[in-house]
Amino acid sequence: MDFRDSPSQAAFRAEATAFLDAHAPREFRSYTTEGADMEEVFREHVAWQKTLAAHGWGALTWRKQYGGRGLGPTEQIIWNEELTRRG
Repeated sequence: MDFRDSPSQAAFRAEATAFLDAHAPREFRSYTTEGADMEEVFREHVAWQKTLAAHGWGALTWRKQYGGRGLGPTEQIIWNEELTRRG
């Protein structure tokens, strides 16, 4: 089985990487971060979700008429891999 990206998957990965490089928070704190102000963490998460939605990354597999991109599970996996690489 060949797990390498196809040309279209590689293009999608490059698009995802470029978006994350340009827009992802440099530090993404979680609710488990010691000493974190929960209200501030919540605001950061909401801001990130709004950024994702504004750029079409909020719901990759949803149909376009519902605000998604109409992509498949492979693109969702690629997106999740790229998100994971950034912590």
